[in-house]
Amino acid sequence: MKKSIFKYLLGIFACATVLYPVFVWYASIGDAFTWQSFFPLFGLIAFATMWLHVVGAALRPWLERYVNFERFVHATSYLVLVAILLHPLFFVLIAGVKNLGFLASFSASKLLWF
Repeated sequence: MKKSIFKYLLGIFACATVLYPVFVWYASIGDAFTWQSFFPLFGLIAFATMWLHVVGAALRPWLERYVNFERFVHATSYLVLVAILLHPLFFVLIAGVKNLGFLASFSASKLLWF
């Protein structure tokens, strides 16, 4: 009984960890829902899910008693991959391929100031 309660609590925590940044993002854009405001969502999802992987790896001996952590990482790694690919893809689509020339103006020597 205690194992199943912890299992459900961990699932709720994992979902809340990913969904809370999504709700904050949605609240911050308000009614101004455009494609320009949409691409950060994928970065937030990827970061929050990867954060769960890192924290879960640190707590793996404890987590393995309640959930199959290897299966969780395997299943959510696809979500991370898709989100990591869609995040810059939406940026490129928004900015337009011909407008990305400004990225070439950033070189390593210009970014060093010390």
